[in-house]
Amino acid sequence: MSDEELERRQSLSFLEAEGLKPLPQLQTGTAITPRFRALAYNKLIEAVGYRASGVGGMYPTQRSKDLWTLYFERFEDELPRSHSKFADIVKAHIKDDAKLYDILQFCARVRLIDSQQYSTISKAMRGELLGFRFVGSYHDTPTLMPVSDEAEANANQADYAEMQKFPAAAEHFRQSIEHIRQGHFRGSVTESISGVESVVKSLTNEKSATLGAGLKLLSKQSDLHPALKSGLEKIYGWTNSPNGMRHALSDDATPVSEAEARYMLSACLAFAAWLKRSSAD
Repeated sequence: MSDEELERRQSLSFLEAEGLKPLPQLQTGTAITPRFRALAYNKLIEAVGYRASGVGGMYPTQRSKDLWTLYFERFEDELPRSHSKFADIVKAHIKDDAKLYDILQFCARVRLIDSQQYSTISKAMRGELLGFRFVGSYHDTPTLMPVSDEAEANANQADYAEMQKFPAAAEHFRQSIEHIRQGHFRGSVTESISGVESVVKSLTNEKSATLGAGLKLLSKQSDLHPALKSGLEKIYGWTNSPNGMRHALSDDATPVSEAEARYMLSACLAFAAWLKRSSAD
């Protein structure tokens, strides 16, 4: 086994390394992953749960009381005496995905979670590829905003399925997703572009083939919708112009946003899938 193959496998689960696990899902709407729900619950209880008393037992903190009265809108004398009952109420509430987002935003805004807990939750949202992100700093007005939609996620999954014939390209796109998870958006864009180029190399048998070569294949299709062709040409121009993405990737001072990384992932997946289908015609 080569060192390159070992390095590739070290960043993947066994199923992912063997190509038996699908492209990690870009969550849409209010959908929550089980892992994020568990982490969010743990952080909420860490923040607002009861505390151990010096004489044994647990007592509600001011944050527990604030959540009970301000969020759940219940009288303080109805606050459960038992920590476990209080925790069960919180756990039952966040089984609903939208309510979990709601309680997290509320707790961030009224400072029932601290800045470190806020940072951990925000990082986990990105790591789990959820459809919402916190916008604004902890000390501002933290607000959850959508970052994707269902159509985008479904299209990505369908296009990725087309890549099974091109394992090298599939791996580039998988790594693009992983970079988004880790917040390495520049790396994600690089992998997305490399995914398209890998397909082009396979189809042209040219080891040095680039995204531009793919556009030459594209131009031969007379029945291609002009808007699609124009859009792909703009992507190519954007990535290769003096101020384009490839030049930005070589400039550490130039930021690449998550929105740009997601756009390039979707665009490159669509282009690669189209090239594959066209080659079969």
